[in-house]
Amino acid sequence: MKLLINKKEMHFISVSWKGSKYGAARSLSIVLPSSPKDVNVPKYTISAGDSVIYIDELGNEIFRGVVFYKEKSFHGNTISITAYDYLIYLLKSKTAYNLKTTTPSQMLKKISNESGISVGTIADAYITVKTDVYIDYSYYDIIMDVYKKVSAITKEKYFLSINRGKLNALNAGKEIKNFSLENYKNISDSTYTETIENVINRVIAVDDKGKRIGVYNGSNQNKWGIFQCVYQKEEKKNVEIEAKKLFHGADLQATISAMGDTRCISGYGVRIKEPYTGLIGLFYIEEDEHNWENGVYTMNLTLNFKNIMDGAS
Repeated sequence: MKLLINKKEMHFISVSWKGSKYGAARSLSIVLPSSPKDVNVPKYTISAGDSVIYIDELGNEIFRGVVFYKEKSFHGNTISITAYDYLIYLLKSKTAYNLKTTTPSQMLKKISNESGISVGTIADAYITVKTDVYIDYSYYDIIMDVYKKVSAITKEKYFLSINRGKLNALNAGKEIKNFSLENYKNISDSTYTETIENVINRVIAVDDKGKRIGVYNGSNQNKWGIFQCVYQKEEKKNVEIEAKKLFHGADLQATISAMGDTRCISGYGVRIKEPYTGLIGLFYIEEDEHNWENGVYTMNLTLNFKNIMDGAS
């Protein structure tokens, strides 16, 4: 592995590369050696805004971003750094648009011109959708809102990523090819959880005066009990369809600790064979953390049983 800060190679103690489907910007946390006294320890000069590139053994670029945080202490003998990829600028920068209609291609290119971030792959680039009036919205939220509307047409899910410095809008949930996580092969630990804390299985519909106009029952009321909420009728919307959108079943989640593979990142699907916890089949990576330390590369994955898009349920 090779770490370049401002194009200068630096030796590191550990690196942690993280991402989340709901956090969007990927981060790289680095620990470098430092010493105020030992002349054999390199003296690294690093500051916020410095460029960071992380490359694997085959020369593939894993991460490209900018230093946002640095910590250095006299007694700690280390320098801690956190860098983010360029999606951080789309999350933190806001704008205002009133376009009436757009396509993903038009929107991403418009945002690219304003933000200075180049565009790479654009999924379903030329589907036209009606847009809202966006005032004080982040670039990221605008793009995801456009793709939420595209998703209503295509039934696909989407996510944003940065690859070699370029912004990509990709189909979410694509299975990693020719790869699986298996017990006694590359999995070191796995956990499966199921909770009904967020269940909604009955919805009462009311009009604008609070008069009840419908009751809609979901599943597992006898087993789990009744968890009820209220839907107030909205203009030009079908009451039954909108009320039933509020149903929510048990939340299922799994975590996997395994030998590292840089293809296993949030937004993709991974095949798993772990019979003890019942994790068998295709799962969707919600969050990932990859760690390199003392020559060992491991990863921790948080998995979902459903392919869910940020900003949509």
